[in-house]
Amino acid sequence: MVGLRKRKLPNGFDSIENAKGRKTSESNVEKEPSNNQVVKYDTAGDGNCFFHAVFGDNSSGTYKAERAQDMRMEWHKFLSRFTSLDDPSMPAPLKDQLEKVFNMFFNKPGDLTGKSDKIKGLVKQTNRKIENAEEYAEALDGIGESDYNAEYNSDFITRSFLDKPELYQSYLEAIESKSYFPFIEEIQLLASLANIEINVHCKVSGREKQQKFEPNPEMINNDQLNQMFNRESYKLNDELWGSKERETIYLEGNHYSRAKIVTQELIKQQQEQEDFLLAKQLQIDEILEYCDLSKDISERVEIEREFDELLAKNADGKIGDVIWQCINDVQQRIKCLEEPVLSRRCSVEEARVEKTFYQQQVPQPVR
Repeated sequence: MVGLRKRKLPNGFDSIENAKGRKTSESNVEKEPSNNQVVKYDTAGDGNCFFHAVFGDNSSGTYKAERAQDMRMEWHKFLSRFTSLDDPSMPAPLKDQLEKVFNMFFNKPGDLTGKSDKIKGLVKQTNRKIENAEEYAEALDGIGESDYNAEYNSDFITRSFLDKPELYQSYLEAIESKSYFPFIEEIQLLASLANIEINVHCKVSGREKQQKFEPNPEMINNDQLNQMFNRESYKLNDELWGSKERETIYLEGNHYSRAKIVTQELIKQQQEQEDFLLAKQLQIDEILEYCDLSKDISERVEIEREFDELLAKNADGKIGDVIWQCINDVQQRIKCLEEPVLSRRCSVEEARVEKTFYQQQVPQPVR
């Protein structure tokens, strides 16, 4: 019979370094400069990854929101209440936030606006006006300030671009499509529409950064303006967005993923638990081997159940005692199962001998 070899386990079992090498990680872990780690989870990347990351579930193995496109359209529906950035009925916080978005179109219109050729054309046209105005301004002398501002001041031209209804309408058309990727400057509005706190983690210059976006009701409704323009307040679509209070996501390149921030202490506890479970399985394998039992699922389940019961009863005892008690119980059970078989064999043999003896003692009839 093979002797039971000692396995080292955590928390009463010592750690098993060789066994740890066989484990695989289900999620990609990025280290932060702090004592925390960002754990990213597989998230659908069909153009609506932001909505999948924040509102999806992983019932299919990948985080995905079934109504992601509906959420995008709700975003579009809300912004369609206004005609331009210069719309007097637009709440000031919303105007300030959208101005940041529109200003970014000057730098990388192709990257930020997806396939919106209209926005790219407006940006190109405005940049050409600014370049021409600067050239003309240098050639002019003695022009009045008001005339200069109206015709040649780049800030005035930029302001005119930002306030164009054409730009706003092109923006609305752009965000309807999956090809439009929501970026950081738009998350504040989306957080406000869904009434959820969104924590975004990303890597900038090799270092992990975090931005927290809390819902701002004033970005959605201004009661005074609504009353002035005889407009109903916008009602949040709770049925669409759900009741989630906060979520953590990770931005990497042009993809958002569901994420979770875990402390080093929690990581250590999880690692110890994983090591414990792995090592317990190895001990059960050896108990099965020691008792000359097969390692099929039925035998394993029974031994594991008994092992867990003994662990619970002997939480403060030595693990070696638990192992040997489990082995002893298994051997006793095997013995009990074998005894009825032996008894039946003995009874059959005894009956045969007794019958032979009886036949020998009975007088034979005279012929």
